[in-house]
Amino acid sequence: MSLELEPSDLLLFPRPLADGPSVLMKVHNTGDELLAFKVKTTAPRHYCVRPNAGLIGPGDSLSIEVTLQPLKTEPADNATCKDKFLVQSIPVIGNLTKMDLSDLWTHVEANLKNEIRQNKLKCAYMSNTHLVNKTSQVGTAVASQQAEIKNKARQEASSQEDSEVARMKKKLAEYQQEIAALRKRTVEDESKRARYEEGSEPMIRTQVIEKTNGYPPHIVVLLIALTAVAVWYFMNSR
Repeated sequence: MSLELEPSDLLLFPRPLADGPSVLMKVHNTGDELLAFKVKTTAPRHYCVRPNAGLIGPGDSLSIEVTLQPLKTEPADNATCKDKFLVQSIPVIGNLTKMDLSDLWTHVEANLKNEIRQNKLKCAYMSNTHLVNKTSQVGTAVASQQAEIKNKARQEASSQEDSEVARMKKKLAEYQQEIAALRKRTVEDESKRARYEEGSEPMIRTQVIEKTNGYPPHIVVLLIALTAVAVWYFMNSR
């Protein structure tokens, strides 16, 4: 069985005490058994404790709020508080598992008192000097946190810019590859077209020559013209 408290030995109440300040006490069950706990104080009329009793499972934690009832007058800066708190705990095993919480503690205090584990805490009022130091520490912590947040924001912005530049470079490389591929296809098409034109002209010329009995076309045209002139001259001379 192991019940740990945070804070472990002192409840420090901040000023002004006339406002009825509250502090939190965290309870941790570091064992592997279900625990029952109960909170007692030497000045029950001066404090409100929520919850003041309960169950806490193995490995679980819970927060207990301790509220100081508002004081009519503000104590001096060096005033001491003699109030104390006691946190009792015991594992819920055997017959205890069948009892409700109030019956459980009645039975434990009557029959198992030696098995109760106790954690004691003192109470104190925060001095004005401590309050000033605390405020300064909080201000420093807040400033440090704000600086860290700004630095993180700058790093994230820089990272986003680097990512955008990398994306643009990648896109540019893709465009360059597409342009290179297009140029290659254009050169290949022009080469094919040139080879086709060079190969088709001789074929056409050969076909024409074959149809004109081996004579070039312009010779055939000249012979036809001369024949026509000769026939006209012969017909007109008769």
